[in-house]
Amino acid sequence: MSLGGLTLENRVLVAAGCLPEQVRLPDDVGLGAIILRGVAWRRRRGAPPRLRETAAGALYTPGSARGGVAELVRRRSAPWASRPEALIVNLIGDSPDELAAAAAQLEGVRWVAAVELNLEGMRSEVDPPRGPAPEMVFEAVRGVRRGCGLPVLVKVAAGDSAVDEHLRASATAGATAATIGGGLYAGSGYLVGPATFPLVLAEVTRLAPLSPLPLLACGGVATAAHARAYLQTGAAAVQVGSAHLADPLAAVRVVEELG
Repeated sequence: MSLGGLTLENRVLVAAGCLPEQVRLPDDVGLGAIILRGVAWRRRRGAPPRLRETAAGALYTPGSARGGVAELVRRRSAPWASRPEALIVNLIGDSPDELAAAAAQLEGVRWVAAVELNLEGMRSEVDPPRGPAPEMVFEAVRGVRRGCGLPVLVKVAAGDSAVDEHLRASATAGATAATIGGGLYAGSGYLVGPATFPLVLAEVTRLAPLSPLPLLACGGVATAAHARAYLQTGAAAVQVGSAHLADPLAAVRVVEELG
């Protein structure tokens, strides 16, 4: 399938940073793409992210530490550089300028198929935190597009009050697609896993008919049934994320079950 300038083997992707590096994938698995862990325009020391198991899934608390784009490029995305799947780099920044600076470092890097913009760093400090203003989303996508020719995916939080505006701003600025989901705010962090599935599904069902961008659903996908539900509501593709905590080959199983 094709999303603008991004060609995918199929409609099942691995969500950002969710595939353990020690996992050896079958050569003929045919994943749509592997999205690499989030990196910033430069490396930053600090507290690592935390992941705590709960009855509903896992509670993810972002850390202040961030890897840098330069380090990722030097490593050539090992151990997946020789894989046939498309490799997408997830970028995180505290401002549109930081995202643009990070993307500029990927211009001309041949093994990168696209970038996914994580807007987490631009959320407000209020409780519960709100997503960035639509104007900031527009500036972020436009800045990335100016300095980098790669297709741009924008990660939009499900349930955010401005999600419709974020989609419109992203499309106007030249984004290729939008990822919906990636965790629901839960006090001290973000809930990921099975409990998010019905909530993200409802959001994708609402958004898909009118969205100006193709939607990639990311929330609680652990089986082919979950993937089919999203695809039947209008999602262009799905991302398998926290299911890898229980099964390092979760995305592979979903591909196999879908046939």
